[in-house]
Amino acid sequence: MRTKVETYNLLNALSSLTDIMVKEAEINEDNEHARLMLDNNPMACLLRDDLDTILDCNQAALDIFGVADRDELSKDFYRFYPEYQPDGSRSVDKARTIFSNLLETGEVGDFEWTFRSASGEPLPMEVTVVRIQWDDRYFFLSYLMDLRKFKAIEQRMLENNKKEREKQLRKEAVESEHAEFWAKIEKIDCLDLSTGLERVDGKLDVYRKNLKLMLREIEKSDKNLIDFLLAEDMENFGIEMHGMKGTLDNIGAMELSSKALYLETASDSHNTGVCVLKLHDFLKELNELHVNLSDAFSVQNHNDDRTEIPSELPLIFENLIIAFDNTDLVLIDQHIERIDALKLSGKLKDEIEHVKDAVMIMDYAIATGHLKYLLNVMRHFE
Repeated sequence: MRTKVETYNLLNALSSLTDIMVKEAEINEDNEHARLMLDNNPMACLLRDDLDTILDCNQAALDIFGVADRDELSKDFYRFYPEYQPDGSRSVDKARTIFSNLLETGEVGDFEWTFRSASGEPLPMEVTVVRIQWDDRYFFLSYLMDLRKFKAIEQRMLENNKKEREKQLRKEAVESEHAEFWAKIEKIDCLDLSTGLERVDGKLDVYRKNLKLMLREIEKSDKNLIDFLLAEDMENFGIEMHGMKGTLDNIGAMELSSKALYLETASDSHNTGVCVLKLHDFLKELNELHVNLSDAFSVQNHNDDRTEIPSELPLIFENLIIAFDNTDLVLIDQHIERIDALKLSGKLKDEIEHVKDAVMIMDYAIATGHLKYLLNVMRHFE
């Protein structure tokens, strides 16, 4: 038989145990409610501690990252980052900076972040992070809004706008005063007229100048690249190829530009064997481009030969040569302005542009040579 004291103590113990069980049930019920709220949230949710460790997530997070459970997601979460973000920054470095700011200030504002799924699919997200304090520690709840549908719509709009712009640029080229020239340019297989015009905001005269520059670049580089390779001078080979890559990109010759990049990269690694193997085919395609561009410009030049030469132009040229000889900057500017006022066109305008380029770098010897050449040509047609 228990004494009254023993019975009383037992009842107290049972009462305390009942209270504990009730509290645990309440906590379990609260946890269940929290779990229901998380799992029924259409946005992916991640809970992290102040060491940036994933503690929990909802079902939407598992679905979007393509993993079976929380343990699989939390194990090495950085593997769900691509090496670089769209802005060019390294994902790991940028993530650490954001997390450091969160610890210090408690907020970073909404931001876009590209993850990748377990299968490697890009996952563009808009991220909202909330800092929560619990038992003298900080925890972070991240809400991830899937932007894939929005990005797809945005991309389609950009592509449609680009197509409309391309149609407009082609229309302007066909209807320009040099329609035959542009028709030949558009037929060059390795050249994307629309891309080239996009590079210069649709300015036909600027793009034509870039194409002319391409002709000269090919003539120069063809010999230089072979000479550098024979001398095993990979540094200058790479510099020359880098310039060629940029010029090709500017005119919309994207496939050739990619091949130039490949050769540039090989030269940076001093991989002479690869450069020897690939240079021949690259130069062959480059010279085909030169032939096609020369053919287009031959039409241009034939049309330009009919341009009337202003009667005052030879005298301006002669006075400008004297100004060059005396390095008279004031007179040089005055004579250049007089030439501009004549609004020359065609091949004559192109040659004047070469003179002005030389003047800009104060290479008056080159400028004088161009002018003397033009004077001889003009006298031939008198």
